[in-house]
Amino acid sequence: MLLPNYAPLHDAKAPDGRQVQVKTTQGDSVSTYEEQPEHLLVLKLLRSGMVEEWFNGPASIAWAVLGKKAKNGQCRLGLKRLRGLMARVPREQRLSRARK
Repeated sequence: MLLPNYAPLHDAKAPDGRQVQVKTTQGDSVSTYEEQPEHLLVLKLLRSGMVEEWFNGPASIAWAVLGKKAKNGQCRLGLKRLRGLMARVPREQRLSRARK
C-alpha cells in the first residue's frame, strides 16, 4: 500500500507490515539521506519502459556501505554495489512480487 506523498522516509507499507522506501533511477546510482528506512527497494527504469529490480532487502544492508554525505545532505548508493549486496539477502527477507 502506498503511503501519502507527505509521509516521511517511507513510501509504502508491505502486506506483512514492513515500511518500505522505494528509489527509482535511470542512471547508475540513487541518492538518499542518512536516515535509515526499514526496507529498501531500488528499481531502474529502462528506456524500453521495463523496470529492473536492483535491491530488495533490509535497508541496514545497504546503509552499511552508504557513500559520504554531499553538500545537499544526500548520500549516494551505486547500483552495481547494491546488486552485489542483494545477492546476500535471503529470499524470505525480500518483498515478493505482486505480479510479473
